[in-house]
Amino acid sequence: MDQCRQAGISVKILTGDNINTARAIADQLGIVNKDSLVLEVTDIDAMSDQELKSKLDKIVVIARSNPSAKMRVVKLLRENNASVVVTGDGINDAPALKAADVGVAMGITGTEVSKEAADIVLLDDSFSTIVKAIRWGRGIYENFQRFIQFQLTVNVVAFITVILAEILGYKMPFTTLQLLWVNIIMDGPPALTLGLEPPREHLLEKQPIKRNASIVTKDMLFKIVSNGLFIVAALILLMKTHILGEPRANNRPSCLLPLFYSNYGMPLIAGSLE
Repeated sequence: MDQCRQAGISVKILTGDNINTARAIADQLGIVNKDSLVLEVTDIDAMSDQELKSKLDKIVVIARSNPSAKMRVVKLLRENNASVVVTGDGINDAPALKAADVGVAMGITGTEVSKEAADIVLLDDSFSTIVKAIRWGRGIYENFQRFIQFQLTVNVVAFITVILAEILGYKMPFTTLQLLWVNIIMDGPPALTLGLEPPREHLLEKQPIKRNASIVTKDMLFKIVSNGLFIVAALILLMKTHILGEPRANNRPSCLLPLFYSNYGMPLIAGSLE
């Protein structure tokens, strides 16, 4: 539960038990504080959707819950732009499991109906497994960002370098075959490495990403532009000064080698999104 709080995950209990039992369990889990609301299903039935939606952040327990109440809570949480995960093991949980963004059924104690309605089945019926799955999900998302940052930087460098070389009157720095080599051979191993990194420990200390947020953040764009311009400037300087030697017989500057090294240096930069 401490990891959930650090990760910005709100845990709510919707149970068929009476309110005293539900409150005792919530107290043991440490999810009840001074501002929390512990209610029965009759309390939320008396509220309008707008009133209930405004109080959902404070509600931690709904006792004597029924399938329609669970469905209503899931629907209103999603209208609040929240990503909703529902766990359940009974037949009555099936509609809410189906309506949630992710439905999680219990593999040991769960009914066949709940398992069929769910997206994920827990083989060990352990809440800690859900927390681990969230950590891995965030890790995969972060790996996508690293991959995108690397690929965009490399391609922006190649594109801008070719355009500036044409504008400044230099010979084309890359042949078509060299650009093909960069995209197929040199991009592959670094991008694959970035995409397969294991999840890092800090992932459960970050707040959830909004469901409508762009996968390319402002910080990523800044790094793509700044790192890309730095490499482009180095390549233009190379074409102008011929630091690595005079052009070859085909009168093309030797830009592939610097681009090769910068290409394999980019994963070190893209590997850090902080």
